[in-house]
Amino acid sequence: MRVSRDKVDNETEDYVCNYTKEELFGTYDFITPLQQAGFFPQVSKDSVWAISYEGEPFGLYKQKENTSSYSSWLLNQINEEADSSLHFTYFSSEEERAKYLFQLHHGNKQKIYLAGYLDEYQEYSISEETEQHWRDTLIAEKSYEYFDETENIKESVALFKQIMGRPGMYVGKNRLDLVQIFLNGWSMHQKPLWHFNYDLKRWLFLTESAVGASTLGAWNSLYEIYGTTELAIEKFREFLRENEPTSIFENGRWETVNEHIASIEAFTSKKSVEASYPYLDSSFDETASNEVMHVEIIHQIKRIIEEPCVRIKVFIHTGRAVQQLRFFFDKGQGWEDGLSLNHLPEYYEKLVVLHSYIKLLKRKSPGAVIVTLKWQNQQLQVRSEVYQAPEFQFFYEQPPEEKFLLSHQFEAWKQREIDA
Repeated sequence: MRVSRDKVDNETEDYVCNYTKEELFGTYDFITPLQQAGFFPQVSKDSVWAISYEGEPFGLYKQKENTSSYSSWLLNQINEEADSSLHFTYFSSEEERAKYLFQLHHGNKQKIYLAGYLDEYQEYSISEETEQHWRDTLIAEKSYEYFDETENIKESVALFKQIMGRPGMYVGKNRLDLVQIFLNGWSMHQKPLWHFNYDLKRWLFLTESAVGASTLGAWNSLYEIYGTTELAIEKFREFLRENEPTSIFENGRWETVNEHIASIEAFTSKKSVEASYPYLDSSFDETASNEVMHVEIIHQIKRIIEEPCVRIKVFIHTGRAVQQLRFFFDKGQGWEDGLSLNHLPEYYEKLVVLHSYIKLLKRKSPGAVIVTLKWQNQQLQVRSEVYQAPEFQFFYEQPPEEKFLLSHQFEAWKQREIDA
């Protein structure tokens, strides 16, 4: 196999090597032999190598400080025995690589998305000012392609609303999971630019204070909370009425609330809390006792309330793919729902941090548990109920049982603890 790379610095021509099967072993481990052979020169730690196999895009290799990263796509395995070629194209910085992608697709982000480069492009966090400068250059060269995703997103939302007017007419039954199958098929064909997964996850977070595992899709989170029949359909209609749709160009595919919480949870091994996470206290430590964690949860809730109160009661449900935390507070005139505060500035950021404590508490005490925290007269009482979590309960032949839904379990708790 012929392996080559772009020339850098004072080199006069591309660097070329030939490897045999004994020296190079395929997609997942060919970088190491190249490193050991001194194939890669000393370059900027912000540099990017774009890899092509037989002229087709293959992957990326990035040399970082004391580490490196490699990713590939399109091809599952390279053929080392064939008379083939692998080439590394050099970009001196991530911004230079982003500029190349922007110009290659004439500034049209829909083309960047359809070509499969949007996740990579968004990873480079290019400022609006820089993008505008690139855009002005393309306009001057008369090669810029204007594209506005607004109409595309409106079409998606309009279709969703039309189907939800009478779901049974489209899918045969009044079932949200069947609607999902219909819409997934349409989306695979039409490539809509509405960041549906981002919007639905955020809506569930702000209206139910519920969040799924980082790998869980928004549809499945909704099913865990509301099921797939009448309640789920009504709630999904509510989402469509209330939500202001977000473009996939505004937030990366992995920039949902699930990932925000998971990224904080990953810092538990550090002794100090990074300043980039507001409201995260030094008590965010996996070695802390449950008692310390419960006190910290009340402290975080007080931050959200922002006003003195005489009592707080908290519902925490863990042990399933979706966790939920709901709290009520009393400032002296009776119970108020914590969700009534979701309009306050930084409510979202504070709730993200609060849920990261719940994730940490769940890691310390695995298993399905419903925890009630009662804070009154500066005293904290804790009651835990072990919950037998159901096995995977969503089958297209049969809706989930109501008693297993998060919404049902929360309402039962609320009637007993708040409404009684």
